[in-house]
Amino acid sequence: KIINGIINEINNCKDALPEDEIRVWSYEDTYWADPLILKKRELRSVILNNNQLGDIIADINNFLASEAEYKKMGIPYKRGYLLEGPPGQGKTSLIFALASHLNKPIYVLSLNGIYNERQLTKLLAHATGGIVVMEDIDCVFEGRTNKLDSKKLDFAGLLNSLDGIVQAHGTILFITTNHPEKLDGALLRPGRIDKRFRLEKPNEDSIYRFMGRFAPHAEKDL
Repeated sequence: KIINGIINEINNCKDALPEDEIRVWSYEDTYWADPLILKKRELRSVILNNNQLGDIIADINNFLASEAEYKKMGIPYKRGYLLEGPPGQGKTSLIFALASHLNKPIYVLSLNGIYNERQLTKLLAHATGGIVVMEDIDCVFEGRTNKLDSKKLDFAGLLNSLDGIVQAHGTILFITTNHPEKLDGALLRPGRIDKRFRLEKPNEDSIYRFMGRFAPHAEKDL
């Protein structure tokens, strides 16, 4: 009994993180390697046009509050988002800030390193409750073709992993792309991608709010 208590206390200490830190996982073959421990990013540091940030947070909060409803309806409890738009508009920064705000670990999946459906399915199954990130998916798949290596993960394997029998409960998936027109419609259907957000170049109001973080006392006209 004493030994079990010691083991439980060690596990609790191992799993605990300071409030300002977050785990970011990468993988080795079919296993998630030891994570990087990074400082969290404040959500207010990400500035998007109009009320996009509020819309994204509201949708995620609604998902997180709907677990019982998903279970009642027999729907896999997961949510998928596509972030699209020109490079450098904050897609990666947004994901990191959202994970920090929600206090969820990030699982980074580079599809270029995935060899088959089995490998991807196993990785996704062990990302339960986290935020899974597949960046620049158009660099790997154009339509249904793996343009980097036809002998690696095929399009059917990607789809089967995303919504097959093995499901990661409570997972939030973010896929990013600079060229949504290159993606096959089957990947973008609801259940795989539930919401799409296009991040454009900052408008005048966003530029002012961004600069205000660095020079809060500067005149607006400057």
